[in-house]
Amino acid sequence: MSSTHPMKILFLSDGTSTAKDCAKALASRDVDVLAVVVGPNVAINEAQEIARCFGDGTRIIQTSRPDLDEQISAWAANNEISILLSCLYEYRIRGSLIDAAHLGGINIHPAVLPHNGGFHTSFWGIVEETPLGATIHWMVEELDAGGVIAQKFINDDGVIGAAEVRSKQLELCSRLFQENIDSILADTAPRPEGRPSTFHGRRDIISATTFNADDTIEFDKLLKLGRGTSIADHGLTVFLRDGRRVRVQIRVSELPPEDEEAR
Repeated sequence: MSSTHPMKILFLSDGTSTAKDCAKALASRDVDVLAVVVGPNVAINEAQEIARCFGDGTRIIQTSRPDLDEQISAWAANNEISILLSCLYEYRIRGSLIDAAHLGGINIHPAVLPHNGGFHTSFWGIVEETPLGATIHWMVEELDAGGVIAQKFINDDGVIGAAEVRSKQLELCSRLFQENIDSILADTAPRPEGRPSTFHGRRDIISATTFNADDTIEFDKLLKLGRGTSIADHGLTVFLRDGRRVRVQIRVSELPPEDEEAR
């Protein structure tokens, strides 16, 4: 579009530095950001930092259902939304809102789709040995199932833990957005068919990391679980024989080659 008619964009995000990096990249383009949309869990100061990337007075809308917001509904009804850009927005965007945007919507996701849609992507990527990385894709009604525009990968060296994987995934999300935003805005980005992603719910991760004291486990699996839970204060939950629960945290790090003479 020409500078007299910039694209009108809904920028949906969480409050992280990755979303802010994407906002800065977008702000350097000739666009009109209608609003920054964040979930209810995002602190207002974090939302304000992102909104300031687009200039003073940028509207902030805090909601888990943007399709039901009164102002967004009005923009949709008046055909004013050019495209939805989702940078780690944590809630599902309904098909009615995606369809209301002239070019649809794109999302960046910290996993190599169709593996590991949803949350806990670093854990499941390590534990199930699926590819690690990030994806930028078109949004459809089904979560994380739209056609892939581009992907980037992380080498799994068998030692890297979830915290480092997550950090690298977010870095790749930012790079994917910056590298593809121009073709997306120009409507020249590829639009391949999508496919459903694999998903794991909260109960799955609890089940995978909970044991009884007399359980047995292969060491290869224990190693992957240790790597997969090495983020924040996570770990394995073990029920002792007296009914108490304990948290077991496993640290995995590579040792230097063993000195033959020291054997």
